[in-house]
Amino acid sequence: VVGRQGANIMLAHKLAPQQEINVRCVETSKEAIARVVGQLAQVEEDYSYSVEFLNPDATPWGIEFPPIAEGEEAVGRVVLDIG
Repeated sequence: VVGRQGANIMLAHKLAPQQEINVRCVETSKEAIARVVGQLAQVEEDYSYSVEFLNPDATPWGIEFPPIAEGEEAVGRVVLDIG
């Protein structure tokens, strides 16, 4: 699940809160440094984490999100799941 400011990701490695990681989008090959906000879940050997980009202008997904001013006025909000 990806968003303007970060993502929810699954890894086979355990991470620590506040740990900084390099996130790379396979489709765009773009990278961004992110901070682990927290662990969301653990399913067998996989860990799910919420991460936020350190640079608020990072756009590794290749997705053009609407400007924030328009987003706050929107009737609905969408979370994208690229998978």
